[in-house]
Amino acid sequence: ATGYTLSTTDLLHLLALLNLSRKLLAYFKDGLENPVFNRLLLGISDLQLLRERIGKVIDETGLVRDNASETLNGIRKRLRAKSGEIKRTLDHLLKRSSLQPYLQDNVVVKRGDSYCLSVKKEFAYRIPGVAEDTSASGNTVFIEPLEVANIRGELNLLRREEQEEIEKILRDISSLAHVEKEGLEANYRSTGQYNYYLSKALYTRSIKGFVPRINDRGVIRLRNARHPLLQGVVVANDIVCLAMTPMLVESTLARGLSPLPYLLGLAMAANIGSAATLIGNP
Repeated sequence: ATGYTLSTTDLLHLLALLNLSRKLLAYFKDGLENPVFNRLLLGISDLQLLRERIGKVIDETGLVRDNASETLNGIRKRLRAKSGEIKRTLDHLLKRSSLQPYLQDNVVVKRGDSYCLSVKKEFAYRIPGVAEDTSASGNTVFIEPLEVANIRGELNLLRREEQEEIEKILRDISSLAHVEKEGLEANYRSTGQYNYYLSKALYTRSIKGFVPRINDRGVIRLRNARHPLLQGVVVANDIVCLAMTPMLVESTLARGLSPLPYLLGLAMAANIGSAATLIGNP
């Protein structure tokens, strides 16, 4: 819908659809003898501009790339610089000899978004900063030094700028997707139908099935038929269904239903010993 902003997950799914559409067009570039698939191909278009734009913005994991925009690239460079500055400041504090008597442990502890030093309770007042937490025993106070807190404040502002720029990028690409709405819907329908037909073909091959010859005499004749759901040693049999076929066809057509799946069910029921047929067990 107009005004809706697609998420990075949405864009990944969209990119998968666009890549599939392009591959199908490339694979069947010379067309097919099958008229059904030829009609499907006519409904598929390669939306190259949108496909390349999404690929430039989103990586394989669904994250927005640094080079999605010059502004985002600049913000992330500053973010990395600030993160490095925090690390260097903490390393310097841990190495400062004047602080060693006050520290419980010579490590940095993270409490929420804060980078803290483990300070002995009795010396907590000696470290300028913000007390974020205490240990379970109460003997240790976790303090974020003032120098680090100031840098982290700048870091938080940069992260807010980063998120705002990401949202702008996603709005822009969502607008482009909306322009191609009709083409996307056509691609979705056509590739979905292609997948449906392909799945049926692969299943038919897996059960060694074949295309039936349909007659208009209301007769189903299955030679060496086996129920596809029965595995292992199954006795194949020849089945001729005559008595119930006309009634079944008339009943299904009266309800606006296709009789084919019901006729197949009637014929295949013999292989599972159904008492509902007149042909009995194999």
